[in-house]
Amino acid sequence: MIKKITTKRVNEKSGKITRIEPQKHRRERYNIYINGDFGFGISRELVLKYNLHEGDMLDEEVIKRIILDEEKRRVKEKALSLLSYRARSTEELRRKLKDKGFSDAVVCDVVGDLRKIGVLDDIKFAASFVYSRMRQKPMSKRLLYSELISKGVDREISQRAVEEFFKEQTEEDVAKEIVKKKVYKYKEIDNRVRKRLSDFLARRGFDWDVINSVVSEIVDDGRER
Repeated sequence: MIKKITTKRVNEKSGKITRIEPQKHRRERYNIYINGDFGFGISRELVLKYNLHEGDMLDEEVIKRIILDEEKRRVKEKALSLLSYRARSTEELRRKLKDKGFSDAVVCDVVGDLRKIGVLDDIKFAASFVYSRMRQKPMSKRLLYSELISKGVDREISQRAVEEFFKEQTEEDVAKEIVKKKVYKYKEIDNRVRKRLSDFLARRGFDWDVINSVVSEIVDDGRER
């Protein structure tokens, strides 16, 4: 189970910074001691931002603000790391960050910031996802739409992305290309092969009207062989 990030052990009471020391195994991070006790750990970036020095007096509000900034920094760092592996929808990234134990409020702030600067863009994500998916695993409109929804993409954006892709071709065209690539694997075409091809198209989300039409044209009539 992922341990939720909290500030229970953080000393949020006002007081004097009695020591600032780099962490042993993470030299870019520092431990801040307040009134002789460990207060919190933050990045070097925030030490510089708040111009922290031993002997400085910090009130409770300033400490809370520093801690909040630190959590935002960590959430943003994790978000950019996740996006570096592959593109994600806004909702997909939000879910992933919450699963990591970050607070809802901070996750929403960071996700909102990433949307403002264009790092997150569901319209571009949907178009890219559709193009990539149809190259790697061609499928029906219905299944493609369903996969976008499962990624957390808005229904209207998902619908537009699917329709845009299918402007240049029909579901029959897509199903036909799938069958053409598979039918050549069989030396003889019989009812067993016909069923296999039909079942495969069904798993890709095509309606039976499309399946029967395409399989009949390519397999039974042999026009495309």
